[in-house]
Amino acid sequence: MTSLQTAAAEMEKDVEFDPAAVSIIRQHWIDRQLKKRELEFTEYRTVTVFCGTYNVNAKIIADEEVQRLEEWLFPDAGELADIFAVGFQEVVDLNAVNVAMDGKSQQRAQAWQDKLDAVLNNKRREERYVLVAERHLVGILLLVFVKGVHSKKVREVYGASVGVGLMGMAGNKGGVSMRLKFYDSYLCFVCAHLAAHRENVEGRNSDFTNILQKTIFVDKALSGEADTPVTGQGDVTEETRKYFSEVLDVESTLQTGISILDHDVVFFMGDLNYRLDESVDTEECFAKLKAHDLDFLQRYDQLNMERIQGRVFSGFSESPLNFLPTYKYQPGTSSYERRPEKKLRCPAWCDRILWRAKEPEQVRCLSYRRAELGLSDHKPVAAQLLTKVRMVVKAQRQEVAAEIHRLLDKVENDQHPKVTLEVFDNSTLGSPRPLNTIDFGLVRYGVECRQALTITNVSNVAAHFRFVPKLEEETICKSWLSIQPRFGMLLPNEVGQINFKILIDLKTAKMLNTGRDLLDDILILRLENGQDFFLSVGGTYARSAFGMDLEDLASCHGPVRFLPLTAAKWSQFQSSTSTADKPHLPPTSVGGPTLSVPKELWRLVDALYRRGLTEKDLFIQPGVLTEVEGVREALDTGEELEENVSVHSLTEVLLSFLTSLASPVIPRNLLPSVEIDAQILRPWTRRFLEQLPPLNYNIFVYLVSFFREVLKYHESNRLNTEKLATICSKTLLPCNELHWGDSVEVASGPAVGKGEEHQRLQSMQVIFHYFLTTSVF
Repeated sequence: MTSLQTAAAEMEKDVEFDPAAVSIIRQHWIDRQLKKRELEFTEYRTVTVFCGTYNVNAKIIADEEVQRLEEWLFPDAGELADIFAVGFQEVVDLNAVNVAMDGKSQQRAQAWQDKLDAVLNNKRREERYVLVAERHLVGILLLVFVKGVHSKKVREVYGASVGVGLMGMAGNKGGVSMRLKFYDSYLCFVCAHLAAHRENVEGRNSDFTNILQKTIFVDKALSGEADTPVTGQGDVTEETRKYFSEVLDVESTLQTGISILDHDVVFFMGDLNYRLDESVDTEECFAKLKAHDLDFLQRYDQLNMERIQGRVFSGFSESPLNFLPTYKYQPGTSSYERRPEKKLRCPAWCDRILWRAKEPEQVRCLSYRRAELGLSDHKPVAAQLLTKVRMVVKAQRQEVAAEIHRLLDKVENDQHPKVTLEVFDNSTLGSPRPLNTIDFGLVRYGVECRQALTITNVSNVAAHFRFVPKLEEETICKSWLSIQPRFGMLLPNEVGQINFKILIDLKTAKMLNTGRDLLDDILILRLENGQDFFLSVGGTYARSAFGMDLEDLASCHGPVRFLPLTAAKWSQFQSSTSTADKPHLPPTSVGGPTLSVPKELWRLVDALYRRGLTEKDLFIQPGVLTEVEGVREALDTGEELEENVSVHSLTEVLLSFLTSLASPVIPRNLLPSVEIDAQILRPWTRRFLEQLPPLNYNIFVYLVSFFREVLKYHESNRLNTEKLATICSKTLLPCNELHWGDSVEVASGPAVGKGEEHQRLQSMQVIFHYFLTTSVF
């Protein structure tokens, strides 16, 4: 008897019809049908949304001048806006400490919140405004206020932050977003600060794309907050309640998470940093400004040009730029910065407000202008947007719901449901075939693998299906596998699709690399009031250096791809000392002394040393995804690195390699327990080097020596000691879930809280700076 047959025999003993589960799945399907027919019970009302953006250059307006903000927030004497969404950039200095530790952001965010609240709720106005959303990331701040009369109509408020700065993750550049349900429309507000420098158009486009792709909101509406209550037969058991609370929350959070573009209306504002095209000379720009020829300048605005080409902000709208460029000014004046001791910059519309609506007629711009505040080298920008929001008419909704219930009552009967399953097999170019096995083939670290299964209801009744855990297990599947959807309902002859995805993360890679887990699992697909289907899911893991221990990498002279994966063979490999003792491995894989540094690290550093020291924005620009995957594959298989691969792809792989190590280069027990100052810096660093394990010492000295070499070309690559110290902090210190969790356990004492952890990281920043600037080895 096979393992599948054995499992099936055991499960059949306890198979029961669960009316409560059927009721929950049925109600979920009804909610989806109501969503499809929502136009039949929806009306619209018009509200005014004020959007404002201001790069304050780390300044804070004085209390005695705070009322000057009214010039920006209240341009007209007419009716006040229903919603105020105000975004700020650079509320703190974007220095290395603030970027790494986010130290003063909370204090500055609160200060600006208090000042806006004072202006909006001035005693001279009858209207009261309520803060419903606040989010900040280093220097980026987003505040959303609504009129008090609307406050009870605001629900489901969620926020998200995405850093796209240094190494594609730091918060010196990025975006903060807030979503909320206003009446029955979903609105999303985004405040962003994109990459600087006139020539860096691609960087800004990439930042925008990353913000869109990486911003995911946690929607808990399906986990118990839905408008329609769950009703049905029988009592809901604790097991069923736990299953659906977990599945619905996991699916909504991780697999069907809500992105920026999933909303009815998106308002996107900030210092987007788009300049005039480089073909326009700076003096020519000043001449056109003097002649007030804004039409000419608009034609050469980078954002306008990129949007016309369809490379960025697709589907977004913006009103014409009928105001003077908002950057760069002499602070405190209305004069562009042209002082001889300052760097001359071409004026530009850096500060912008755009919107995107599912229905274009939902939004109409009433005004788009700038204000003449002189706090910063930017001028604030404001847009008044007339926006239509939905209102559900409950009586009409109930009529539609009744129709849907009648349809279900007509279809459902006493017959048992039956379904057929077909797996889309990649080996036959996507053609379906009946299988009880889902084979993903070769699976690589960090690369998503997908398979699909079609499920067809071949009976005359509704079929309710769901995946359930195996006996004595709590989870449906192993952590490396995700399933979407995990449950559903099909009407007769209806065809659905179930998608499976494997993604190997650091934790899974370590388990696979050491033979403690295999890409093999059995899934149970339960058909309520019907049979259970047993599906075998698996693949072949392509061993990778990513997620391995330093000692294991240094012990392997050949490609890691050819090392054994089973626990028994891995143990044999670790205890062997010669090639003859290691069967099934190429002669170059093992044998000889332990390497001074892992060969994968040497290959990356060597390639960068030969080709990348003078590359502009080294370690800052992201690589090309296909090239990154190709470089990782070459490291794992021993193939030659392609000569035409981008230097930025090499740096991205180097940084991800260091952060993916199962153990950090600098063990956590060596982090300083006291604040490092000038008096103890030198002796502390000497002891630090002495305490490093030999292999870790070699790698540390090797990388610091390489970074010193990089700094020799700082005029070309735009790197400095502070940036490299930050890179060291984020790659050489404990930096992933394999290294530490919410608290840090050190060898010399008890758990360390987050405050003390920040102090240690800040001290290490000082120490890295010392090693990069001092010849201590």
